[in-house]
Amino acid sequence: MGNNIKDYRNKELLWYMVAQIFIIVIFQNPCLLKFNLNDWQETTIKVITSTVFSSIISVLSFVFDAMFSDELKYKLLYFGMSRPGETIFEDIKNRHSDFRYTKEKALQVYKEIYDNLPESQINKKMYENNKWYQIYANHRNVPMIFNSHREYLLCRDIYFATIIIIAFYVLITALINDMSFSWKLLVLETAFLICSNIAARQRGKKFVANVIAYDLQEKENKKKQNVMKEMFD
Repeated sequence: MGNNIKDYRNKELLWYMVAQIFIIVIFQNPCLLKFNLNDWQETTIKVITSTVFSSIISVLSFVFDAMFSDELKYKLLYFGMSRPGETIFEDIKNRHSDFRYTKEKALQVYKEIYDNLPESQINKKMYENNKWYQIYANHRNVPMIFNSHREYLLCRDIYFATIIIIAFYVLITALINDMSFSWKLLVLETAFLICSNIAARQRGKKFVANVIAYDLQEKENKKKQNVMKEMFD
């Protein structure tokens, strides 16, 4: 397990940008799929031009992705709605579905948290997220939690990068007359956007759920160890 949780920026996210370059080149030059040797010079020029064009878009997207804050990315991902960590304890109480532990077990272990839930919805979200983060901080280097957190951040950044790619594609094709605009490419990128949003949200739920599941199991294991210790003392 690597120490840098955001090493995906130099790996998977970078490859996503390379794939985007390839996709834009193909859509800008559909003649590549039916290459004609007689037109190779014209085709080569078009390919080089569109490659430079798509590379500029991808590089700008990569740079802008690094510039914007995590808070902005979360707002764009959840459209201002609640994040998984902000409702985790209420979800366990009202919509429990994790087979790894029972609702009764969670309510018992986190009784103090439930007893002190604020009445205000805004304060409740802040309180739940703060309590969840305290639990996460104790287990952040556990491989299962580290990897699920990394996957969540990767999907989130792919989603945000796709937003920027779409924005720059529309802007540049509008400003440069020689660059043709493709509605089919826009539809494809929108599909990428929707899929990456769903993937990031699901990975976020899984990440938050993994923290709780591991914490409950860890507490159960410590309880058993204490019982065994008392028996043999």
